[in-house]
Amino acid sequence: MKSTVIGGRPYYRGSSSSSNGWIQSQEFDELRKDLEEVKKERDELWVKIVNIEKLNEENNAMRIDG
Repeated sequence: MKSTVIGGRPYYRGSSSSSNGWIQSQEFDELRKDLEEVKKERDELWVKIVNIEKLNEENNAMRIDG
């Protein structure tokens, strides 16, 4: 990621070719916080998936045994 100072404020430009402009450091920080929230939600969903899979396996085992 490249950075520069425009009008005394730092701006950043993404390294990907789809990035079409500069963003202010405050916007960059907000995007970073949003990304952290998304990662946290993703991790929480993975825990739920694992728990559901365990319950499903237990349920299937009870059907076979019962």
